[in-house]
Amino acid sequence: MGPKEFEEKLQKARKAKGSPKISLSDVALHNKEKDCWIVIDGCVYDVTKYMLGHPGGKMAILRHAGKDCTEKFNQRHTSLPNAWNKLAELYVGDVRGGCLGCGIM
Repeated sequence: MGPKEFEEKLQKARKAKGSPKISLSDVALHNKEKDCWIVIDGCVYDVTKYMLGHPGGKMAILRHAGKDCTEKFNQRHTSLPNAWNKLAELYVGDVRGGCLGCGIM
């Protein structure tokens, strides 16, 4: 899946969920193994069920639980289309107020 396909899938998820706006303080509440959200490029993802299947292990995700991990994600996953494909499936909403450098405001 390339960037165009990811963006199309993400837009479908946004439309289906109504693009809810979520504050970073709300994201921060989801910081546990059984309730884990992360932020990447201004989008919020529920990765709770995915952690056990993550190739790098659950701790690779859990250390970023409830936080923006855009920089780390992009460092490790830029050339991994399956990672982007999975993200679109885990979309919860957009960060309220957007984010710097992600094109969401």
